[in-house]
Amino acid sequence: MAVAIEALSWIEIEGMSERQAVFRSSNQLEVKDPRSLRLSQLLVLESTRRRNLLDKLLTLADPSLRYENMKAGPRSFARVYTYWTVIRGANRDTILALLRAGRKLLGWRELAPLELTFGRMLGLRSEDVFSEASETQAIALRTFNPEWFVDYCMRTFGRKKAMEILKGESLPPTYIRINTLAEDESVTVEKMKQTDTNMKKVRGMKYVYSVLRSRGPMLTSKIARLGNIQVQDKSSCLTVLAAKPRPRQVVLDVCAAPGTKTSFLAQLMRNRGTIYAIDISERRMNLWMKEMKRMNVKIANPLVADVRQPLPLGVDADVVVLDPPCSNSGTFAKVPSAKWRIRLSDFNKFSQIQLQMLHCCADRVRIGGRLIYSTCSISVEENEEVIEAFLRQDPRFRLTDFEPKLGEPGMRGLDKCRRFYPHLDDCNGYFTAAMIRNAC
Repeated sequence: MAVAIEALSWIEIEGMSERQAVFRSSNQLEVKDPRSLRLSQLLVLESTRRRNLLDKLLTLADPSLRYENMKAGPRSFARVYTYWTVIRGANRDTILALLRAGRKLLGWRELAPLELTFGRMLGLRSEDVFSEASETQAIALRTFNPEWFVDYCMRTFGRKKAMEILKGESLPPTYIRINTLAEDESVTVEKMKQTDTNMKKVRGMKYVYSVLRSRGPMLTSKIARLGNIQVQDKSSCLTVLAAKPRPRQVVLDVCAAPGTKTSFLAQLMRNRGTIYAIDISERRMNLWMKEMKRMNVKIANPLVADVRQPLPLGVDADVVVLDPPCSNSGTFAKVPSAKWRIRLSDFNKFSQIQLQMLHCCADRVRIGGRLIYSTCSISVEENEEVIEAFLRQDPRFRLTDFEPKLGEPGMRGLDKCRRFYPHLDDCNGYFTAAMIRNAC
C-alpha cells in the first residue's frame, strides 16, 4: 500500500511513468517482497487508468469536497480506496485494513477531511456516475479516457473505429529482442527456455519474440543483465527494420536515448560501420552509454545536441532514424498516466517540433539514403500531417515501401506509411514512415 501511494504521488508531482514511480518508491521504502511489489504495480496501474471515473465517484460521494486542492498523498489514497471499495467491491475487513494503513501512512489529520467521503463511498456503484452524463462524458467514463480524446477519436477515426481504440486498453504483452551481439539467437532462446520463459516468435520480425510467460520481470533478469536480450516493443523494432541498416554504413540515430533502437541498429550492422547517436539530454545519454556497454555495441558514438538546430556533424549518412518527442498517445495502455498529462493542443505543439527536427535531419542524408520517421502517437497531426508538410517543403525526398508490412496503412492516402494500433496489433500505437532522398 505504501509503495502504491508513494508511486501515485510521484506520478502526479513529477510526471513519472508508472514503472519508474514504483521502482523509485520501492527503493525509498526498501520494499523487496515480490508479492507486495506486484500488488503495488496493480494498484498504480488500475487506479491511474481509471482516474476520471474514480474522481467522479469521489465528487459524487461528496460534492462539497475540494478534491483538486488536496495534497498528492491524500488524493492518491482516496483514488486507491475508491478503486478497492467501488470497483473491486472489497469486503468490510479489507476496507478497515485499508483505512488503518492509510492513517498510519499519511496521518489521521491528513485523511480527516475525507472521512465522510469514505463512509458515503460504501453505498455507491460505478454505474451511479452515468445518470446525468452526456454521451461524450459517458463514453469517457466507461472507457477511462479524457473527454477531449474521445471527441478527437470520433472526429478522426469515425465512431466504430474510435470506440475500438478507446475500449482497447488491455495491457499488451512484453516483447524482447534477442541480441546476437552477445550470443547466437539459438543459444539465447535455449537459455530462456531453461529459465521457464515461454516465448513466441513475432511473424516477419528478426530476433523479436513476445513473452507468453516468465518467472519475473525481464529487465532485471540475469540474462538481460548480460545483454542477451532487450525489452523492446515490436512497434519500435519495426522502425529499425524499416531503416535497413547494413554493415559498413554510416547511421544517425536521432533522439537516441535510452538506446534500444541504437543497439538494434548495431546488431543489424553486425557491429561494423559507424553510428552517431544524438540526444539533447546529457542525463539520458549517460544511461545510453551504460546500455551500449550492456548490449556489447562497439560502433556507436554519443553526441549531446539540440536536434531542432542543424546537426553538428559534417557527415552524409546512409540512414537517419528520427524518433522525436511526441504526445505518447499510443502508449496509454502501458503508461495510463500519459493520457491525463496531455491536451489536444499538444498534438499541434509536438508536430511543429517534429517537422523542425525532420528538416534538420534531412540535410544529413546522402543521395539515395534513407530517412526514417516514427512516433508512438496515433494522432494524425504528429504523423501523416508532418510527413505531408515535409514532403511539400523538401522535394528531395519521396516515401518508399518497407518490410515487414505489418499493421495498417497510413491515413490521408499515405499507404506506404504503417500504423500500429494497440487493439489490433497487441503493442503500442505507433507510426513509421520511410523516405529516400532523390538524386535531384
